Amino acid sequence: MTLLHAQPCLVLTDRSGEIGWLGQFKDIATARAAMDGWLKATDRDPEDAAFIHPILGSCRPAMEG
Repeated sequence: MTLLHAQPCLVLTDRSGEIGWLGQFKDIATARAAMDGWLKATDRDPEDAAFIHPILGSCRPAMEG
């Protein structure tokens, strides 16, 4: 398993030109499964799309003093 697979990911959707939020997932495999499920939904336009964005780096609190 590469580092990319272990990274948390965001999944964004494009529905009729409007960007939406599908969610944040613990890794790329979970994000891909959620994205695939959304893309297979029957109420979706075939032109709609979804995108996986890995969350790279980490957020650490600032040190004081």
